Amino acid sequence: MNTVLARCAFRALVLLWLAAGSGVRPAAAQEALTELLSAQMHPLSVEQGALSGDGAAVLLEAAANAQFFLIAEEHNVGELNAIAQALFADAPAEARVLIGALMRTTRIYYAWAEGRRGRPTGYFSSADRELSMKRRFMERYQAARATGDPRPRVLVKAGHWHAFRGIYRAAVPTFGNFLSEFAISNGMESFVLSTYVTDSQEDWRNTSGPLASVVPEGVTAVVDFRPLRGLARQNAIDGLDDAFKATLFRADAALVISGGRTGASTVADSAR
Repeated sequence: MNTVLARCAFRALVLLWLAAGSGVRPAAAQEALTELLSAQMHPLSVEQGALSGDGAAVLLEAAANAQFFLIAEEHNVGELNAIAQALFADAPAEARVLIGALMRTTRIYYAWAEGRRGRPTGYFSSADRELSMKRRFMERYQAARATGDPRPRVLVKAGHWHAFRGIYRAAVPTFGNFLSEFAISNGMESFVLSTYVTDSQEDWRNTSGPLASVVPEGVTAVVDFRPLRGLARQNAIDGLDDAFKATLFRADAALVISGGRTGASTVADSAR
């Protein structure tokens, strides 16, 4: 009898072990899990930029004790921005700047993506982007002035359409136009250098315009646009199309790099 009971007990243990290994759980265990999760559920809300509810205490305590607070987000959920901002409302100034930059970036690219889907948001993406660049520049510029230099000299590196003078292709005054006018208001000048690549192994980089035929293979050169503007204004340049004519006025010169290579993403890469 004892042997039979022992065998039955062993078989029962084996069945339970197999059930556990296969992910099968009794219904009572599933109900218990739900109850346990419900017991750990803490409501959270954002009111006037502040977190409230029992969930606020949980997150604020965690944020106070953690060196790194990671949000594994579901992308493009609007509430997350408000929660993150409220969670770190008392963060140092630099952290608030970074959070604000992340929120602006999300807003800008979300509007851009929606515009590509046919919604009328593309303009607002471009306008927001240029405005963000202008405001960020002024923050850094005023900080530089606070060190004692009344007219800091600034090197700016940005994409063509942001650095060009005039109106962005989405009908928005460019960041470069803002800087050019700002220099005039300071009694100074600005200079816009537009860059191009020819003879690169990456075909998508190569410019196919008139600059490609001007600079010899293997040569890096600057092409000054300024002396050509008078003739361009009078339509006295043969072969000048409207697109390149606009470039002559948006930039002051071109830097043409024959055989340009892909840039390194890190200092370590550049040392290889």
